[in-house]
Amino acid sequence: MSDLKPSPPEAVDAVSIQSVIIHTELTEIPVDISALVSDLDVFEHLDKPYITAVLGFVDIEDVVGVLNISGGERVSITLKSNLEDSVPVHKHFYIDKMLSSNKVNDNEEFFAMHLIEDIAFASNLLNINKSYTGSSSDIIKSIASKLGLKINLGLDQADDQEIKVIVPNLTPIDAMCWVKNRTTTVEGYPYYLYSTLVGHKLNFYDMSKMLKADVMNDLPGEEYTHYESQMSMPADKSKRRVIMAYQSKDTYDVYKLIDRGLIGSDYTYLNVTKKEEKKDNTFIFDINKEALDKLLSFKKIGETTHRPLYDKTRYEWSSQDEIEINSRKITRIGSSQVFDGKKSLSERDDVSQYRLNEVNRSLSQLLVSDPINFIVNGLDFFDGENSTTIGNKLRVRFLRNTKVGDPTDLFDKKKSGDYLIFACKHSFTPRTYTLTFSGVKLSNGDIL
Repeated sequence: MSDLKPSPPEAVDAVSIQSVIIHTELTEIPVDISALVSDLDVFEHLDKPYITAVLGFVDIEDVVGVLNISGGERVSITLKSNLEDSVPVHKHFYIDKMLSSNKVNDNEEFFAMHLIEDIAFASNLLNINKSYTGSSSDIIKSIASKLGLKINLGLDQADDQEIKVIVPNLTPIDAMCWVKNRTTTVEGYPYYLYSTLVGHKLNFYDMSKMLKADVMNDLPGEEYTHYESQMSMPADKSKRRVIMAYQSKDTYDVYKLIDRGLIGSDYTYLNVTKKEEKKDNTFIFDINKEALDKLLSFKKIGETTHRPLYDKTRYEWSSQDEIEINSRKITRIGSSQVFDGKKSLSERDDVSQYRLNEVNRSLSQLLVSDPINFIVNGLDFFDGENSTTIGNKLRVRFLRNTKVGDPTDLFDKKKSGDYLIFACKHSFTPRTYTLTFSGVKLSNGDIL
């Protein structure tokens, strides 16, 4: 994502950095350094229940020396779109480390500081060693309350299986992620617990809810399109839908997926309360049948997009007509009956439910296995009220690599389509605002 360097957009209708206030014990009055800020990058990811940021500023007033900034200082940032009817966004961070400092001249020095959302910093100061009983969402809500947080629940499928867990000396955020990572829907879809720049609640949504959602820009003419020739167009709303740059790399590392046992493996979940091997839960996992077929069950997922990750006929290196790919034999602890009358976090009723654990893992990996990173003007995604970045779907299209004047198949069918956004970088400067999205293609959409 950091490799992309777009041409700067027109300085029009940008988002202003209204204040960057540093709170320290050395001064009773907080210090606002917004006039010194040169750039601010804010990072969101579906796998992180907090956001991070990198703040760059040119120190011409000895701010770092006077305030003795060394880490742990609280930073309050206020951002506001210059569009009509937008509202300010307030976010609180802590400085967790100084990334770099470079002397510009005798009287100026550039500093880059890494910031972490206040909930993550506060979580790192706390320890949980406690028993919880209830559904996964109830347990996560209870743990989040220790940080003064509320949860947005997007539960399309029942999350009512009652379990009992003993959190083993974890921070609140690590404890919530521990529970979340072992929670699936009844069909094996994983859950995500994440924070966004816009909004003050954590979001606890399952993948199926994201896949069922409508595309944000599904009306004709609202697609984001990569046209080199449009870069010089006058700055208006249509130009804001031009993809400034894009990059695709490290996609579909099938070798690594095989190595992790996510393509085809033989699983055994041991029942440690029984001696007989026949009491164990054993099954063969096939990613095509267990994961890809589930994705294709959604009408909004394209069959041509999610082809099988492996075709058994490719691997006919022996005299066998067809080879089953069971690359790994993996053994895990399953039933343990630790709690009388209550299931533990990893305990399931039968082999079909243990199979859902591996569906969960494979779908989570598939989400990030074939990403495209692309940069757009961020103004239309920042009204201060609604988060429209990670967890949402966006329609984009790219020109086909062909000779100039070829009238057939204008757009690249492999890259163009509907994307689920799983990571985002907000890049603010005093005059510009861009978004770098990392997305995985779901279907060709209705644009080709």
